Amino acid sequence: MANFLPFEKFTLSTLLSIEDVYYTLLNNVNTGPDAWRNSDVFTGKYYYGSVNKNSFIILPVEGWPSKLTIFIKGKIIADNNGNTYINVVVQPDFLVAGIIAGFMVLIAIALLIADILLINDVSFIFLPCIILFIPYASLVWSVKRKSRKAKLFLKSILGIT
Repeated sequence: MANFLPFEKFTLSTLLSIEDVYYTLLNNVNTGPDAWRNSDVFTGKYYYGSVNKNSFIILPVEGWPSKLTIFIKGKIIADNNGNTYINVVVQPDFLVAGIIAGFMVLIAIALLIADILLINDVSFIFLPCIILFIPYASLVWSVKRKSRKAKLFLKSILGIT
């Protein structure tokens, strides 16, 4: 069921200290003013955002600055055995999720009205379901694809195999 939800959670484990993880993220994520503008494939910094000692929020570099993108949020936690865990959540912006949820509500209302009016045309009900499925499926696909990329990025910079 989790494969059909537009977010993904995963945990990475490393032997690096919290400080090492923090400085590794700082070296590989563009932060500061105009971070999006200064991040590109030529600098090797494919993500921009903010990095703190115990958490980070990064976004993938795309062709334009946009809040309608995927956020990668992480918390860095250490245990007493010297292990450091990075709990990561990949999710869309609330605006994107809200627009799709609103769209789904409108389609549901249209289907209820059609049912109340006793329209027996099957194509009338089939078409809104397809229209409803396409944006949701594209959102889920985008989140899962960017989640895989973020996981590979974090594993590569932290030296996790």
